[in-house]
Amino acid sequence: MDNQANTDYQNGKALSVADVSIATENRRFLGDVSNMDLELIEQILPHCSKTQLIHIEKSTKDRDLSPVTDKLWKSFYEKEFGIESTESVSEIMKEWNLKFKWSDRLVPGEIKESEKGFEERK
Repeated sequence: MDNQANTDYQNGKALSVADVSIATENRRFLGDVSNMDLELIEQILPHCSKTQLIHIEKSTKDRDLSPVTDKLWKSFYEKEFGIESTESVSEIMKEWNLKFKWSDRLVPGEIKESEKGFEERK
């Protein structure tokens, strides 16, 4: 985002389509998005890779991004492990009345050790 767009954003003015497009194109440079408008975050994050999403979540302090990122992590999980596995995890977590974030289930390229134990209990 250019300086004027950033100033406009901070002053509560709506961002233009061009501003959102520039922010999306430059998402690799994003870090802490604590002060960014939720609507803008919702438009940018779906374009992120797993690595970019991890970086943004780790960099962001004092703000829970899971309302936006959880569905993105679920999508990554589904792409990596399939619909059947995703539905199975969802059903078991509901059955056991457990709360979790999809990012907790997924590490780029592999299942976490806790996930392996979870799969063995099924």
